[in-house]
Amino acid sequence: WPLESRDKILPKEKQTLSPSDFGFHNCLKGNDGSLTFLDFDYFGRDDPVKLTADFIWHPAMNLSAELKEKWQEAMLVLFSHDNQFGSRLKAAMPLYGLRWAMIVLNEFIPDFFKRRREAGGLENYNLEKSQKIQLKKAKHYCDDVKMMISQITYA
Repeated sequence: WPLESRDKILPKEKQTLSPSDFGFHNCLKGNDGSLTFLDFDYFGRDDPVKLTADFIWHPAMNLSAELKEKWQEAMLVLFSHDNQFGSRLKAAMPLYGLRWAMIVLNEFIPDFFKRRREAGGLENYNLEKSQKIQLKKAKHYCDDVKMMISQITYA
């Protein structure tokens, strides 16, 4: 991890305004094919590495390897003024993968089901089936992280 931001907050000039939960799952598609982003609940200033990684890892995105690579390359170009962006991204990607593995396991938290039930729409909800699906997703994330880590070169 770059020393510049290892033990302190990333300098403001290297941060970006981020919607945080950015992805197709929070967009409406217009008749002309345009996308309108709707969800700004967690909007704020953040490291663009988080925006880049979350877009790739978020389970609702379901991107092909080609699209993930295209997004990552575009973000590397967009934030090329930050000479540490690529290093931070490379170091952070496995950590964000593990974070998403933990997020999908929220299905096992007792209060999580209670919140779902209170939100409504659970007529066909099967907790055990949902937990099996989420566990499978978490294992997939962990496998992807293992693969990613095996390809990292350490200095």
